[in-house]
Amino acid sequence: MSKYEPEVGDVWQNKTKRLQVYITKVDVWGIIGISSSGAVVSKNMYHFEKYTYLGKSKVNINDLFKTENK
Repeated sequence: MSKYEPEVGDVWQNKTKRLQVYITKVDVWGIIGISSSGAVVSKNMYHFEKYTYLGKSKVNINDLFKTENK
């Protein structure tokens, strides 16, 4: 369940509500994501307990680099 454990595609927010993170990778060491400020975020699961689950992103990060040639 995403609400209790981060998954790729989730959006989480820190407790101060200043930063949101889009999760791009989850492994045994923690998470990697892109923050709302544009920075890469790397956190272990212990530090991620300070974040609140907002939901699944409506956008697929892989679609950002797709182009159409006409």
